[in-house]
Amino acid sequence: MSNQGSTDPAVIKLAIDKKYSEEASSTSRCCEGANSEIPFDARNVSLGCGSPMNYVEFHDGITLVDLGSGGGIDVFAAANKLSPRTGKIIGIDSTMKMIARARRTAAQNNYANVEFRLGELENLPLESDSADVVTSNCVINLVPDKTRAFQEIFRILKPGGSIAISDIVSKSELPERIKNDPQKWSECVSGALSVEELQKNVSGAGFIDFRLYDEAKWDKTEDTDLELASITFYAMKPRARVD
Repeated sequence: MSNQGSTDPAVIKLAIDKKYSEEASSTSRCCEGANSEIPFDARNVSLGCGSPMNYVEFHDGITLVDLGSGGGIDVFAAANKLSPRTGKIIGIDSTMKMIARARRTAAQNNYANVEFRLGELENLPLESDSADVVTSNCVINLVPDKTRAFQEIFRILKPGGSIAISDIVSKSELPERIKNDPQKWSECVSGALSVEELQKNVSGAGFIDFRLYDEAKWDKTEDTDLELASITFYAMKPRARVD
């Protein structure tokens, strides 16, 4: 089963940038009285489908990279778990308005151990072998070239580094009208792979020890004929060979 469709990647990216630029201006997604240590301005643009940070083992000196960081909710959640340990959390997003909002939230709430960078998953603005852990929450499905994205994730991870990723998968073949709809791409539907295709992409990039942590039905779409699920999975970059 292949869900890539034939829509021009540039058109897909324009639709995604438009949607998430609008989301970056959101002010009413969350109740301000909610009890959380995460800044309200980040919770107000929470668009994930899982909790990858729950599966990360934090240690002194860790460098964690969160892909598609949006308003920064997972970055700030990681920073809270990091304290009082040393380390750094880097959020990367392709939408400038999201980056600007996350940077503002970090400054207003005195997060000294976080950083937000503008960039695409197919060309990550990070040095090779620089991250201990890479996380992502409902973003890989938005990327037209997933093969390239996982190759980039593999590149920036240190040997022995790991990924903890939550994403949307398709349990059945998506109709052509969905595959080629830029709006549905931006809604985390059209780019959903099957679990088997996802694992193939992960393994093809060089990762080992692919494991599913959890899976739940995904019904946040008006298309009742679609069978989608939210999953969280782990994989590891092999450790360096000792000669």
